Amino acid sequence: MKALVFGCSFTAGAYEWRGHEHLLQHETWVKWLSKDTQYDVYAMPGGGLIQQARVIEELYQRNLLSSYRYVLIQTTYEPRLCFSQSYIYEKPLYLTKNINMHITGGRKDGRIMYFTCPEDFYHYGREFAKELYNSPTSQHLIDCCSALINDRCKRAGIPLYVFHYVENNVSFDNGIVLDIPYAIGEGSNTMGIWMNKKYQVLKDDFVGHYNADGNKVIGNYVRKALNKVLNEELNQLLSFYNDKGKLIKIPAEISEKLTNNAEIQTVLKGNRLL
Repeated sequence: MKALVFGCSFTAGAYEWRGHEHLLQHETWVKWLSKDTQYDVYAMPGGGLIQQARVIEELYQRNLLSSYRYVLIQTTYEPRLCFSQSYIYEKPLYLTKNINMHITGGRKDGRIMYFTCPEDFYHYGREFAKELYNSPTSQHLIDCCSALINDRCKRAGIPLYVFHYVENNVSFDNGIVLDIPYAIGEGSNTMGIWMNKKYQVLKDDFVGHYNADGNKVIGNYVRKALNKVLNEELNQLLSFYNDKGKLIKIPAEISEKLTNNAEIQTVLKGNRLL
């Protein structure tokens, strides 16, 4: 089974202090998901929906999107305006047994503007930068990107699962929000690991990234929530067949999934249902 995972610096890996925050790509929270799934991970530090929509569209246009069992998006603060060279994501930076990690970012390959970093505060002025960040145009951009991602997943016949890393203004019409507490923040609706030295890099230039122990906590939350929805979906599909493998009923939207999604077809054939 293959899955497509998107995120920002929080998905790119864990961090440790080496006089500065140092990225450990092999310690991404994705490593704590199922060992039986092949994950193609696209993570852009400072990036967001614009880059994610771009990759989704490329995969869709190349008829590759439907080869995935599902798409999982880790959302964060938006908007993040990302401009990069074409096909920068083409080759993974490293390969483990079941994770292909694609990371891009930095001045060499592109430019990121999200109006709330110190550089943008200096360039635009703090108050104007905040107005740009919270403007109707910014929300329109967020909505356009989420609509494209939503549409391409629907056309490809694959589920779209959403992991809100923090409370934000991102939504998908057909996206299924996983039952996962926020990784950022404090309170009953969070994971309870925020601002904890055991789980985070807390130094003078504090950013808020988690270390390997923090990502283990996050990955375990995501794995449990994913397993729940995947099992529910498979049980729904199997319920349309009797004990002899004969189709007894099937709604139109499920029929579309069976037709378009190669991974679901494989599962059903393995159970002798197709």
